[in-house]
Amino acid sequence: SLHKLARNAAIELTEESLVYDSRTTLSQYNGPRFAIVTPANDTPLSLQHALPDVEYAVIEGTGHWIQLDRPGEFIAVLERLLRR
Repeated sequence: SLHKLARNAAIELTEESLVYDSRTTLSQYNGPRFAIVTPANDTPLSLQHALPDVEYAVIEGTGHWIQLDRPGEFIAVLERLLRR
């Protein structure tokens, strides 16, 4: 669907995503912070590393749709989180 997006819109979206600092918004949220990520998204610039108190779990062998790639492991992580 990105091929259908107007070129100038794609450029603007890309530029804005590179300057947006999520830490401001995240620091205003007082609830629990937890992320379930794929190994490809466990990098220093990933969202779970934006603030020091974001807990996260990495589920191996997954892509963008973690809950579909490894539903059993995804549910187990969610259950552990909800039991706390």
